[in-house]
Amino acid sequence: MSTLKVDAIRHNSATSDAITTAADGTCTAKLTSVGGGQLSHRNLFVNGACRIGQRGSTSLGSGYGGVDRWVQFIGGGGATTTSQDTDVPTGQGFRNSIKLDVTTALASGSSNWAWLGQYIEAQDCQSVCKGTSNAKQLTLQFWVKSPKTGTHTVRLDVSDSSDGVGATYTVSSANTWEKKTVTFPASTSGTINDDNGRGIQVFWVLSAGTTYSSGTLNTTWASWTNANTAPGQPNILDSTSNNFYLTGVQLEVGDTATSFEHKRLSEELAHCQRYYYVHAKGDNKVVGVSVGYQTNDLFLMIYPKVEMRATPTLVQATGTNYYRAYNNGGQDMFDSWGSLWNTHERMISINANSSHGLSLGNIGAAPQMIITSQAGASLAFEAEL
Repeated sequence: MSTLKVDAIRHNSATSDAITTAADGTCTAKLTSVGGGQLSHRNLFVNGACRIGQRGSTSLGSGYGGVDRWVQFIGGGGATTTSQDTDVPTGQGFRNSIKLDVTTALASGSSNWAWLGQYIEAQDCQSVCKGTSNAKQLTLQFWVKSPKTGTHTVRLDVSDSSDGVGATYTVSSANTWEKKTVTFPASTSGTINDDNGRGIQVFWVLSAGTTYSSGTLNTTWASWTNANTAPGQPNILDSTSNNFYLTGVQLEVGDTATSFEHKRLSEELAHCQRYYYVHAKGDNKVVGVSVGYQTNDLFLMIYPKVEMRATPTLVQATGTNYYRAYNNGGQDMFDSWGSLWNTHERMISINANSSHGLSLGNIGAAPQMIITSQAGASLAFEAEL
């Protein structure tokens, strides 16, 4: 058996090494942590490489769209087409980014402001140790392509303790991919509850009227003050010619930005499905087997691929004859599903009530095979933060 000889081992504040030395002078080294945390799953941010986009391109003011787990807010009437794009920095291993294409410009009103970011589930933020003497710094790295040069703002906020901290980064060249890294200080006050609610909110400010920019940016943790949110932030949404991109986002415990953790597609998808799960989409996709509860009344049981964060809500595309039920040699068409019933994180029960127009001849206690009948039909479930 060959033995690896280690002549020198680099050691810094970001790593911890356990070394075992044999009698003959050979030794083995094991890297045990990064920033005081585990080697894998360092990234608190979900879908930072923008690989998962279950919703597809979406016209948005505020809400989720384009790329899973990313959410945006636009206050003041602006709107974007938000999508998963293939414009990425060259040679970095990324294949997708999130793109905001401004479709309705946001005027520079005093109370108008906008951001793009992500809510991280609170129980996944406990390693930060917020509110304790062992509170940790957090380092954020990302690639950005902005239509505006100058000083931009990125923030961490925590709703459980109504506080937050901001940092700035400088865009040197418009419409050019640039990598940025910022480190946020530790927070020995406040708390992040150990639950399935909102923990840390990470957001890039896109626009900030004077209500949100007339003060001084708080670069240490402080209670929310609107005026201190994003002083000096340019209005990225001021023209329909503007596009804004992000990818390669990694938020990790510690003061050092480690190499981006590229995850397997299947793993990233499972993380995203905890919050948004597409069960069936497109023409002739099997939805499942339902039971005829009574005349003209179907119940369908669905078991999500992963346990969802909370009891989900139904998201469906509806239209004339969007769904088809097969039973006893016949078929019936209906337009939509009705309410959720006795649903929880691991099991979803939905029904189609008498308004779907199923004929008496093909309904009864026997199982009904359900498929999507039209290309636009889809059935999904949402449990976002």
